[in-house]
Amino acid sequence: ILTAAMPQPERMMKNLEDLNIRQIMGNGSASKIQSPSPSPTTCRCRGAGYYMLEQDNAPAILQICECRSQQKRVAAERSAKLIAQLDSELGKMRSCTLENFDIERPLPASLTWQGQTFNEREQRASLRYALIRAEAALKNSEWLYFCGPCGSGKSHLSVAIARELAREGKSTAYASLPEIFAFIQEGFEDRSSSSRIEALKSAQVLVLDDMGKEKRSNWTDQTMFRLINHRYENGLQTIFTSNYLLDDV
Repeated sequence: ILTAAMPQPERMMKNLEDLNIRQIMGNGSASKIQSPSPSPTTCRCRGAGYYMLEQDNAPAILQICECRSQQKRVAAERSAKLIAQLDSELGKMRSCTLENFDIERPLPASLTWQGQTFNEREQRASLRYALIRAEAALKNSEWLYFCGPCGSGKSHLSVAIARELAREGKSTAYASLPEIFAFIQEGFEDRSSSSRIEALKSAQVLVLDDMGKEKRSNWTDQTMFRLINHRYENGLQTIFTSNYLLDDV
């Protein structure tokens, strides 16, 4: 079974606030994930992308400005760079797409997960629903929480969303929560941990895989609060996967 649900960020934030977190670490340097947008070209269209070409004894003609082609080229180069960066992080999962997510694959006649038993029809319905929500997330930037047992396709769908949005030019990051905490802790020695958190906070799309597998501590709770609170307040899309129901995390 694989279920997908919008985790109602307000409820998630209330749960995090209940941790009574008071210590918020200082700000770090600029993000290393989100590249700055190119400066608009100064030209005859003044950023509009089109201009009117005046003609002697004839009506003016609407022309496409040269800067528009330049902007498209820069956007295409940025998209290709983001995809390459993301694919290098994904390894063997870089081939995952929404198109090759197989909801018709063989399923067990009966599957028990989280104390509930699901027949084949129910499992397939959940796969279909999760795919629909993943496709919708490409357009509406909603937060998603994919949950289910190992092998149900949670990571496949989240990776597929991340790759598609990176193709659109959005800065995207993907990692399991245990890896993210290790990534931040590695910065303690050279005092780069704050800048590493900033990079995760500012990515336009962040996929947090394997939620619930991390080793909990006051520090991990504080770090999660800081990360999710910033992304919630700034409307930055966040996608979670977990082997557990949301209420159990």
